[in-house]
Amino acid sequence: MKLNKVLALALSGVMAVSMLAGCSGNSGNGGQNGEEQVPATGVSANVGNLIKANLEEDDNIDFVTFADDNDLDNALDYTMGKVDVVEVLRGYMAFGTLQELKADDTVYATMIDRVEATDDIWVSNIGNISVSTDGDGAKAVRVYAISDAISEEVVEEYVAEDLMGDIPDYKHYDSDGDNWYYDYTVSVSMSSKTVNTSSILGTGATDPTITFVAVQVVREARTQD
Repeated sequence: MKLNKVLALALSGVMAVSMLAGCSGNSGNGGQNGEEQVPATGVSANVGNLIKANLEEDDNIDFVTFADDNDLDNALDYTMGKVDVVEVLRGYMAFGTLQELKADDTVYATMIDRVEATDDIWVSNIGNISVSTDGDGAKAVRVYAISDAISEEVVEEYVAEDLMGDIPDYKHYDSDGDNWYYDYTVSVSMSSKTVNTSSILGTGATDPTITFVAVQVVREARTQD
């Protein structure tokens, strides 16, 4: 009997130590108490990782964050409901590479309105801060279309390749102005729409699906690092 009690006490001790170790491991994640930021997941993070992997040695984009944006996702989903099937089919179905939508396109115009972006400023100049943009925040959006036959992984590579021409040149600090610092958040969203070809003759495809990709860049300004 004494031996059984000793074993029981020993087992209780082991279980207590295990529980404490488990609690310690959970607190290290910091997810529940908000002390540590949870890394971004999804399309935005994938594109960001591709860009970072291809940076030159002297490139620094530590002030650029890649994070999914629910508002951008919702805006793109809403926009898909306004896409005209003829416009989509004739304009974008046959392309195996990203096709940038023009300013007068219904999809692009709707996205600009839904996310309240500035339609005359984009990544090629949103990072070229100057005295004229001292302390100004900005939001820019670009929309692409591509055949759904192209995998999501390849689409992410295309987007990363396109952004590589701009993001490494973003400016973090405006030494010519009033010492403003700038941070950027890049978000990428994808949504697909299937075109019903029964109402359109001579399409050469049965119910093709088009993938739309929205890229959003938000610039925020602050006065100290």
